Amino acid sequence: MADIIVQQRGNPVLFGIGSFNLTTQPYAALQAAATAFFAPETPPAQRRDAVEHWCIDYILCPDTWPIQETVRTQLRATSWLKEITAQGQGALFQVMRD
Repeated sequence: MADIIVQQRGNPVLFGIGSFNLTTQPYAALQAAATAFFAPETPPAQRRDAVEHWCIDYILCPDTWPIQETVRTQLRATSWLKEITAQGQGALFQVMRD
């Protein structure tokens, strides 16, 4: 999914095939960051820290590789995220900054 975003939109992505050991960030570190972000027990403040650290503007929860419904519900309830669209088990959120 990340490769499609890069090819179609030109947006950089944090974790996708193109980032697997082809950047200065090792795969294991990126995988750990993505796993932690989408873990149900991760508090909103920790997610916000990750968003700021990685300069993330959008969060994609793809329908083809669904994120747990619990996490999608948590993201929908997060005050600094705006759900742009949703279909099936997928959703796209925009990070809202002051």
